[in-house]
This record gives sequence, C-alpha cells and structure tokens, in this order.
Amino acid sequence: MSSSELNSESLERLLSLLNSLGAVLNDQEFLKRASELLLEPETFIVIERLPRLIALLERLSRPEILDLLERLVESLESAASAPPPSLSRLLASLSDPGVRRWLGALLGALSSRGVDERAKGRCATPARAGDHI
Repeated sequence: MSSSELNSESLERLLSLLNSLGAVLNDQEFLKRASELLLEPETFIVIERLPRLIALLERLSRPEILDLLERLVESLESAASAPPPSLSRLLASLSDPGVRRWLGALLGALSSRGVDERAKGRCATPARAGDHI
C-alpha cells in the first residue's frame, strides 16, 4: 500500500470519527444527561478530593500493603463462615507480638473513629473518663 493510499484511508477514518463525534454532539438528550452528571454536587466533591484519593491509592498500591490487604480480605471471608474462636483461643493469640501490634493498631483506629463520631454528635456512646480526645 502506498503512502498516498494510507493517507487517504487515514483521512477517511478521521472523517468518519468526526461525523460520529458530530452526531454525539448534536444529540440533545445525550448532552443534557452528560451535563447533569457533570454538574452533580458529588462530582465536585470527588474532583476536590481527587489529590487525596490519588495519594491514598499510591500508598495502598505498595506491594507489602497489597499483600496485607489480600490476607485481610481472605481472613474476613473465611471468618464469615467459621464459628467464632473461643475466649481461651483469643487470649492465647494475644501472646503473639504480631497479633498484639495489629490489634493495637486496629483498636487505635476504632478509638479515634469513636472520638470523631462523638465530636460530630453521631455516636450514641458518650465519652468515658479513660477515652482519649
């Protein structure tokens, strides 16, 4: 195929794409719906939060975090169908430093979430003397 034939074919495809684009841009119903979607308040919220979301996704996509998340999901899936562990089994697992480290991190996250909820007036549990605020 010669270069003039390739150029001719490329121009035909480009014209076809432009015709298709013209048809879409002339479709009033499509434009109305697209503008409604773009002007939703939630769209602006997502756009505003996009830098923070991207930074979070970068942190979550580290290989060690992905491995941890996969193990967490697998554990949650298997826990859904397994009987709950006995109290003695739970206490025995506390002898593992790794279990204590992750349990401490989880409790810290939950504790701060409770503080956040109480501060916003959405938590039914009142603050206690030992709570960290």
